Amino acid sequence: MQTTIQQPGAQHTPHERDERFKRMARSVGHSLITWEWTKRLLYWLIISAGTMSELAFLIASLWISINSSVHTFVLIFMPVGINENVTYLATTAYVALPELVLGLAFVTVIGHVKMFILKRVRAIFALLGR
Repeated sequence: MQTTIQQPGAQHTPHERDERFKRMARSVGHSLITWEWTKRLLYWLIISAGTMSELAFLIASLWISINSSVHTFVLIFMPVGINENVTYLATTAYVALPELVLGLAFVTVIGHVKMFILKRVRAIFALLGR
């Protein structure tokens, strides 16, 4: 059977559209019934929260470093009140956000452990298979 690759703008036959819709409907229905969507959502939240908190943590640590080392220079560009507010926000982010990074770290560590074990199991089976 020869397969053809559809171009991005190519028209699909009504049968192909119906089959694609049926596959998509089955997939969505399966995800809803088995609650698989909650697992995907939780995984996405953990990854996104970890990534965003890493970025905010980086910006907060840069602000704290710059503001503490060249405070008078920073005050040239902003009033003292705004400087204090940004420093409070940066301190809060610097203290509170590492807990959100832990979720991403756990997911990453679990992935690395799975890969490590899988490689060892494959190596053992490869040696036993000879």
